[in-house]
Amino acid sequence: MEESNINITVKFITESIPITASHDSTVQRLKSILVPLTSVHPVDQKLIFKGRILDNEKSLRESEINNGAKIMLVGTKDFRADKGRIILWKYTKCIDLAAENLKDIPEKVWRCAPFIRTLNIGYNSIQQVPHRIDCFIELRELYLSGNDLSDESISWRGLTSLKLLQVLCLALNCLNTLPPTLGLLTSLQRLDVGHNNLTALPIEIGNLTELEDLDVNNNWISSIPASIGNCTCLIKVNLSSNYLSELPDEFCSSHNLKALDISDNAMKSLPNSLFKMCDQLSNLDLRNTEITRDTLLQYEGWEDFDERRRAERQRRREEIFIPAEFDELADIILSDPYPDTDTDGSSTRFSPSNILLEVMKTVELLPGFLAPSLNVAGQIAVGEDVDLSSNHLSELPDEFCEGWEDFDEQRRAKHQKQIDFRVINFAEFDEGADKNSVDC
Repeated sequence: MEESNINITVKFITESIPITASHDSTVQRLKSILVPLTSVHPVDQKLIFKGRILDNEKSLRESEINNGAKIMLVGTKDFRADKGRIILWKYTKCIDLAAENLKDIPEKVWRCAPFIRTLNIGYNSIQQVPHRIDCFIELRELYLSGNDLSDESISWRGLTSLKLLQVLCLALNCLNTLPPTLGLLTSLQRLDVGHNNLTALPIEIGNLTELEDLDVNNNWISSIPASIGNCTCLIKVNLSSNYLSELPDEFCSSHNLKALDISDNAMKSLPNSLFKMCDQLSNLDLRNTEITRDTLLQYEGWEDFDERRRAERQRRREEIFIPAEFDELADIILSDPYPDTDTDGSSTRFSPSNILLEVMKTVELLPGFLAPSLNVAGQIAVGEDVDLSSNHLSELPDEFCEGWEDFDEQRRAKHQKQIDFRVINFAEFDEGADKNSVDC
């Protein structure tokens, strides 16, 4: 069986442009791929293979273009289009070249550098940030996520000379370390280095005193430097999916902190003064940690945090309907989908595995008193979803299934509407298509 993708080479002037494309994609699609690489408009492109001009409507397979083929491109660069784009970049002070299949930063970008405040070249295949990055003297936001950048391929000397830089996104790259010179970016307000291979943060991160949003999720970090306490402007911190066992006490100096995510770590406790000193904290994610309910209740300031959390919950309820019965701990998510149980049957941990029903400490039986607010017909009437997945439920109370006939009628009406609007193409799939369950 032939591979679905093929590698071909397009010859244009003195360049040899490697392209990976689906064997079944059209010649017209290939021309579109070549636009950002050659600055030649599709209308002006002529692709020649074995002495014949390729037909736009035919696929590469139909055109007998196979893996390793070499195609000649004849056309004139659309300098007017390039000029118009450069004028637009200078006028808006913004360059957005995300997901353009770039391997290097184009030369035309460098020509605009002194005027640009936002540069987005994320989700390409860029392998180098050269020293000349320092010519972006007015740059405020730099997005480099989703490239092939390594420690050696970034000129940190050039990057840290951008004294006005406020946003730096380097997520989804191949970074192993962050250099001490990172601390020179003293205007930085947002730093995203998630999904790399970092094992530590530099002590100099404490020099980023304007930092508000720090995201280092999905790395290999086992400790946070005490200098983080100097970042007193922090509002949102994501430390999830690392190897942390504790946070330094200095972390509590972040008096403006509102959201903290330390899920998927080896955390057993929090800094003693966290709730007391971080008096704006209202969103806390502790999933897949070893922090228990009893541990939380012992911290000074817990009651004030709980009050803020409830106030935030009320605010969200006013924006999106959330039944009051499900308020308890809906935005403080704790670990262990299978709660420990004492000898008297009481749970010592919260259960996070079902968000809507996490007020309930036992998930093996749905109590009948909740059924009037959760019966199927009533739930459809208020437009809410009930998710009882990932539990140990063996049965539902009889009251829960009251109104099944009304629900089924509304389900079928909704399904017909989906068919009418071509959300679902075939009426034959109606039966049970949005009801993946056994009969009540």
